[in-house]
Amino acid sequence: MKLSIGLSLLVLSLRQTVRGDIILLDDLSFGIASTIVRRHYRDPETYVKAFVRNGNSSTATIAQRDLLDDLLRSGDSGDWVMVSFEDLPASEWRPAYYGVFFALDYGSLCALLDEITYETHHFYGLYTIFIEQFADREVLDEVMRKLWSISVMNVVVVVEDSDRDEYVAYSYNPYREQRCGKAEPYEAGRYVNGSWTNLDDWFPNRLRNLNGCPLRVGTVNIKPCSIFYYEANRTTHRGIEVSQMVNLSKKLNFTIDYRVPEGNVKWGIMRSTNSTGLVGLIQRKEVDVGFGSMGIGAARVQYLRQGTPSRYGQIRMAIPPKRPYTSFEKLFQPFSLQTWLCVVLCHAFISALAWAMVGWGKVRVETQLSHTFYTMWVLLMGGSCGRLRLDSTRIFIVSFILNMLVVRTLYHAAMFEKLQASDSLASDLNTFDEINRAGKMYYMHRTITLYFNDNPLVGPRRILIIQNDTMDWEEILYSMSQHKANFVVALPLDCIKYYVKMNGKRGLVYLGKHTELTYNTAFYYPKTTPLQEPFSALILTFHSAGLVNYWAQEFEDNRFWSNARTDPEPASLQWDHISGAVYLCGAMHLLACAVFVAELGYALRDGHCAGFDPELTPAKDSSAIAAVLNEHYRAIDSVVHVRVRNGNCSSATLLQADLINDMTRLNSDWMIVTLGDLPPQQQRPAYYSVFFALDYDSLHALLVEITYETHQFYGFYTIFVEQLADREVLDEVMRKLWSISVMNVVVIVEDSDGDEYVAYSYNPYQEQHCGKAEPYEAGRYVNGSWTNLDDWFPDRLLNMHACTLSVGVIEMKPYSMSRLEGNRTVRFGLEVNMVDTVASRLNFTIRYVQPKDNVKWGILHPKNSTGLVGMLQRHEADLGFGSLGVSLSRHTYLKMSTPSYLTQMVMAIPPKRPYTSLEKLFQPFTIDAWLCIAFGYAAFGVVTLVLVRIAARGVLQEHLRHPLYMLWVLLLGGSGSRWRLNSTRLFFTGFLLNTLVMRTLYQAGMFQRLQSSASLASDLNTLSAINKAGLNYNMFRSTLQFYKDNPMVPASRIRLVQNDHQEWDELFEALAHDRLGGVMASPADYVAYYVKRRGKYGVVYLGKNTGFMFNLGIQYPKATPLQGAFDAWILRLHASGLVHNWLEQYRDNRYWTNAKEDPVPASLKWNQISGGFALCGVLLVLASLVFLGELLYYHGYRLCPGRMMRAKKSQTKPKKVV
Repeated sequence: MKLSIGLSLLVLSLRQTVRGDIILLDDLSFGIASTIVRRHYRDPETYVKAFVRNGNSSTATIAQRDLLDDLLRSGDSGDWVMVSFEDLPASEWRPAYYGVFFALDYGSLCALLDEITYETHHFYGLYTIFIEQFADREVLDEVMRKLWSISVMNVVVVVEDSDRDEYVAYSYNPYREQRCGKAEPYEAGRYVNGSWTNLDDWFPNRLRNLNGCPLRVGTVNIKPCSIFYYEANRTTHRGIEVSQMVNLSKKLNFTIDYRVPEGNVKWGIMRSTNSTGLVGLIQRKEVDVGFGSMGIGAARVQYLRQGTPSRYGQIRMAIPPKRPYTSFEKLFQPFSLQTWLCVVLCHAFISALAWAMVGWGKVRVETQLSHTFYTMWVLLMGGSCGRLRLDSTRIFIVSFILNMLVVRTLYHAAMFEKLQASDSLASDLNTFDEINRAGKMYYMHRTITLYFNDNPLVGPRRILIIQNDTMDWEEILYSMSQHKANFVVALPLDCIKYYVKMNGKRGLVYLGKHTELTYNTAFYYPKTTPLQEPFSALILTFHSAGLVNYWAQEFEDNRFWSNARTDPEPASLQWDHISGAVYLCGAMHLLACAVFVAELGYALRDGHCAGFDPELTPAKDSSAIAAVLNEHYRAIDSVVHVRVRNGNCSSATLLQADLINDMTRLNSDWMIVTLGDLPPQQQRPAYYSVFFALDYDSLHALLVEITYETHQFYGFYTIFVEQLADREVLDEVMRKLWSISVMNVVVIVEDSDGDEYVAYSYNPYQEQHCGKAEPYEAGRYVNGSWTNLDDWFPDRLLNMHACTLSVGVIEMKPYSMSRLEGNRTVRFGLEVNMVDTVASRLNFTIRYVQPKDNVKWGILHPKNSTGLVGMLQRHEADLGFGSLGVSLSRHTYLKMSTPSYLTQMVMAIPPKRPYTSLEKLFQPFTIDAWLCIAFGYAAFGVVTLVLVRIAARGVLQEHLRHPLYMLWVLLLGGSGSRWRLNSTRLFFTGFLLNTLVMRTLYQAGMFQRLQSSASLASDLNTLSAINKAGLNYNMFRSTLQFYKDNPMVPASRIRLVQNDHQEWDELFEALAHDRLGGVMASPADYVAYYVKRRGKYGVVYLGKNTGFMFNLGIQYPKATPLQGAFDAWILRLHASGLVHNWLEQYRDNRYWTNAKEDPVPASLKWNQISGGFALCGVLLVLASLVFLGELLYYHGYRLCPGRMMRAKKSQTKPKKVV
């Protein structure tokens, strides 16, 4: 690629004066431009863009050339400076972040600024502008207004003060208090006596505090992301993304000025120019930021600036419900058609066989099994039978009763589930293929079609576009829920959840299970905005704190989907299930026992992960230091940090310069060298280091200067000491290195003869020499190569030879506990098990130490911290544990291992008062169901009394004694007297069938009521519910750091436990008996451990939606070398399942087993039992028809005198005695 001027790249780490082959270092005085660049342009990953414009020419004047020369010399202090005089190709996508512009006058500067674009420059970067000819203050005002018009804000304009012959730097702040939006220049500094005044404050972060200035925010009405409420003459805004914007305004201190697109277009179509809707407002810079369920798309990313995702969501297909079964239909649903045929045919055959055995031909009447079919029906319905002789008949009836018990049990269970099933279930439209087979169309907004046009299962021909963006999609979903439209609707998941919350009662819709696609929304900004970084940083903070999901919960309520389970409708029982139920249960028990034995064996198996040896790069024949680096320092993207200290000077001697020269020359193909510390903000401390020192005092001064912000103490260090007197001084060097925890180190010195280099190291974990930094010879430089070079940096932590480590610990159940066994203290617990296991693997012994200031965890400060964290900060312990969660202060002042256990910090809540057994007797039915039953059986009683009255008049030859009492006996499952084969029997048969259904429903419901837990969790599952109940939040002082910034936990309701040593058992026992006056913030595992041990004295529960992620870890001092070795073994313990196995010893959820998602079964409603009455009504109609026939027959019989006489004679004829 041809460039007219080219790219001038200067990488200057030191100012070098070359004399032959020797490089000498000296000081350099910096000028006007180089001072600014060195102080503020510090990112080594980017470059500085230099731009010259003098009228229509890009040729620099003499003064400008001097400034350019000064700029190019800005790398003399060891910085990396890359200067480009032309724009890099747009295809590389490397816009300039640092800019230095040179202009003759204001007109030249305007022409220069008009040429820069977002493809070549970051408008939010750092810019320094030099204007050679400056007229007056009014021109300076015009310059600042011009810069503000193109959103260049981090800028200083340097001009010459003609009166005082000095250079003056000006800047502006458009977000000053009570001066919002005004680009008024102010003096940033002056170049006096060879240096700039106030240089550190030239580029402040002006977006940290906007001082109440307004920002124009574009949005649209899209529920629940951004909802408009019109009240009187004002509009208020709420929603998920509105909550984020409101909290951003509070954090950055700005006011919100909402803007809405005009017309019927909401989001609009994105083009290179003339975009419409909200994206058009953003592109034309009519708003500073825009949001409103704006998904991430290629066009929007190309022409707008996208922020970090504000909401991670999905686009789902909303599908209609299917028609539910009626209560009458559900009576026949428990069994499939095959099963019903099997049951009917089998029982018809059994009844016929019984009739043949005891009634055919009037034989064996002594069995007293008269009315065979009726008796078999009574037994089938669960009634009783008369006394039978002890012969084959009794065996036959017993086997029949056993068969009926199994059939009725299966029918009762299945029918109860059928009647309890949801009234509205999702239709079978869970995939695109099912939707296509159903012939339905896809209804969606125009902006959503971009995600489906290329989907071969959808395609443009099946898509119906919502032509008007302002159309109410809630009415569209309601129309679909009522089966008034032949389509499904594609919408963001949050929109569908909001519709269900607001409209679930009148028209429910469901989600297609396998029709989702990822739909992340974000805030969008103009391309030149400086707002994206601070907004995105805070939005990430909101996500990390769980606030975004918390705000979203206000706009969703999935109770209407609670019955739409994975398989919401129980499958009908097949005929082969009836005969094989017992065998299947037995086989499953045997399988469960086998799996249980296998799980025990797997849990007890100790997993071992074999170590591995890294591939070693073959050594090259090179000079002394270069060979070491080539062997041990080769790593991708690593930087070798070189430091020189000779007395009070950092200039290298001739010998050191030669070593540095060979080191860089022979390893130039891979090595990156830096001679200065990188800024702490980059978080890139040195891992590979080479130190050159004249003598021990110089080395001591060099080691004192390194900190954990600039160096990783567990990294690789090669130290060359030019003048080392004797072995005692070498011992002092090793002790100094061990005192600052630098262990992977070799010290290279010349031997006493001066002919060879000798490398020394030390091992503080040698057998029988623990903690002693005794030097040993690691290798010699003989004939151009090192001896034993491969073994210079061994992993000394693989075997610590039983050396002792001080372990800080506190009592925290179930992570760290202790008990007395004889005269010694034995420690146990989850984290104790982990540390003991690591100790056995790394072969070290443990010496437990505890805080002595009567504080457990303690509070961290830069200095003088308390408790356990204070011990670690002061290096009084090598590591510490005891429910130490991740927090900002601990991350700042300590070093944490990989999470040793992932748990939650939750609110422990008290139980609620359970129902008594007497109350549970009335719980299976609702009030309207009880009324229906009472009125229904009152009607039965009236009809029975009418029958008795008719029988008394001689119409029926039936004698019913105590009719109401007989009905009561039949209702409770007893037997009645023998009835004649007439309408009375049909009446009571219908009544028996109805009472069977009622008893079945009542027994099943009451069984669940009586079996439910005696202690249930109270309804304190959210922070809102706790606040509404007026309860306090009890917690320890160290737990306060996790809740003090939570807006849902008011500071006035927080009650601190003053004594860190107060027993948790006492607090939870008071909570279980509702004496604590609130809830208790605690790790979830401790609540489970308390319930295991003391659940019978008082159970406490976990608030379902009150927890957040609480990762525990082992904490170390900042300069520890132990973290890497411990992390490797902790990960192995997780992978082998041992951590989970250890945790199970401290859990026993038997007291929580009845506290299910819906612990109280739903009461039966009247429409769920109406099928039993309908069936009984059909039989009553049949009985009435038979009764009318009997009346007609009776009247006809009375009109025939001959029959009357024969009947009287037959009544007076004596009976034959058998």
